[in-house]
Amino acid sequence: MSMCRVWSRQNRDRARVWWLGRRVSWLCPGDVMSYRELARSSGPLFLVLGLAARLPYAMVSLATLLWLRTGGMNFAHAGGVAAAQSIAIAVGGLIAGRLADRHGPRRVGVVAAVLNVGAAAFMICTPAHGWPAGLVAVLVGLTQPQVGPLVRVHWALHRPDLLPVALSFEAAADEIGFIVGPMIASLPAMLVLLLVAAVPFALRYDRGRPTPASSAVAVRWLSIAVLVAAMVSVGVIFGAVQTGVTAHGGAGQLYGLLGVGSCVGGVANGWMRLSRRLSAAALVIGMIGLVVLPLPLAMIIGGITIAPYMVSLFATAERLAVGRVGTVIAMLSAGGPVGTAVGQLVAGWQADQYGATGAFVVAPVAAVFCAIARLAA
Repeated sequence: MSMCRVWSRQNRDRARVWWLGRRVSWLCPGDVMSYRELARSSGPLFLVLGLAARLPYAMVSLATLLWLRTGGMNFAHAGGVAAAQSIAIAVGGLIAGRLADRHGPRRVGVVAAVLNVGAAAFMICTPAHGWPAGLVAVLVGLTQPQVGPLVRVHWALHRPDLLPVALSFEAAADEIGFIVGPMIASLPAMLVLLLVAAVPFALRYDRGRPTPASSAVAVRWLSIAVLVAAMVSVGVIFGAVQTGVTAHGGAGQLYGLLGVGSCVGGVANGWMRLSRRLSAAALVIGMIGLVVLPLPLAMIIGGITIAPYMVSLFATAERLAVGRVGTVIAMLSAGGPVGTAVGQLVAGWQADQYGATGAFVVAPVAAVFCAIARLAA
């Protein structure tokens, strides 16, 4: 009788394990990768350097504005220079991605980091007024080391089996950078970080380069264009949220909560990866929260839903790249700033007409476009 009870209990336990496994596999398709394995494959120093190496990019716009203001440049002209610098960063990213496909991420990353050190040093020595200031600011943007795109190319070459968890970590690292970077923004801090983090980090990239596509396999540019459109829509969300929190008041603290949420979502996504449908649906729900929930809570929840969606975009882009992974990832990375500018423009008009709520409404609309584009790619 006791043996029957033991056998029955074991069967019930097996049934519970099977049921949980079915639920987890539905929510998290594929094998769940380990951050421990990620650290073991590259060394903890690589991950730490990566966090520090992306801080110059996160602070360059604000550091440039502060530098121009110390030279007496008015806000209108300083904003124009910052916009030109942002365009230069996007153009430099596309160039770096294309070169990474030909020469590998290490060679491109090291050259860009060294050039950016020289440009930043030259910027510090240049008077912060007149056309020379604008020219050197554009040069600093054009030579950005492009840590985010190039480290994703590194992971695609170095450990493609760990790519999902690596992309999750990089999404979280990006958010940490955008939280910490503006807090310490200055040209001297940027130059020091370039020297002690960006250059050594680039030296640790993979030496290889993406395998060229065979003539029988064509890059699916139409699907990639849809992914870029999805990333532009993500940028619209960021631009709308930035404008909304500015109109609401307390912009820095509130927007920081979005970064905290996105960091949490990126880390969690390494263990529990959502399917593309669930990540798209979660993004729409999270953005709707911006207009129906208390704003601090809505910012955290919204941030949590952003990172898994972006990780899904980059993972799909890498799969479709077929030997052009550097170019494709750079294209996606450039889509974000373009969308941010569009989101700020549209949300700014909405804020003038309807206040902060009007600006936040742009975010769920953009999230719907994100979902449509994600399902179409």
